[in-house]
Amino acid sequence: MDLEHGLQHVQRVTFKNAIRHVLHNVVTKEFICMKSKTSICIYHCDGRKKQEYTLRGPIEGIVYARQINRYVAWNICPQVKVLGPDFQVISTNRSKQTITCCLYNEDLNEIVTAGVGNVCTWHFYFGCRELICASTITIGLTQEDVFTELALERVRGTTVTMPHSQRCYAVCGKGVAVFDLLKATVISYEKRLHDR
Repeated sequence: MDLEHGLQHVQRVTFKNAIRHVLHNVVTKEFICMKSKTSICIYHCDGRKKQEYTLRGPIEGIVYARQINRYVAWNICPQVKVLGPDFQVISTNRSKQTITCCLYNEDLNEIVTAGVGNVCTWHFYFGCRELICASTITIGLTQEDVFTELALERVRGTTVTMPHSQRCYAVCGKGVAVFDLLKATVISYEKRLHDR
């Protein structure tokens, strides 16, 4: 069977308790599941449990930065944390903005966060051991704009030339805001897409 579009059910893995967050490490082909704010389990692609880690501090979610083999977690303090492959904290950086969701931008090797009335980009520094906030977008946004999901447009071109723009899509309730990350601006914001 050739599947050209859509999703195909491959396997089902059941858990005793609800999962708070899940991600797929494309390099190791493993699933990382947050069972609680301080407990992470790693599963092989066939569903067998590989290892469990207890974190020293709570996190809300986690993403994998493939190019540098690091994880980035965030919490409600608000902080972003760079974690090694063993989930040990390498650095913790405070954010001036709230963080409700996070995404790794593979094209530019940076982190994108969003929260209450903001979208931020973070650059890796000091041998990819630290994150520093590079841009913050708040103009045109209010405290009622609580973003919960992010998606990125793929950057066209080569790594030799810097792209002119990259769009980020952020979900807020029934709406979607579109941002130009490189210009740090809001392109458009449709707040009631599903009311039509």
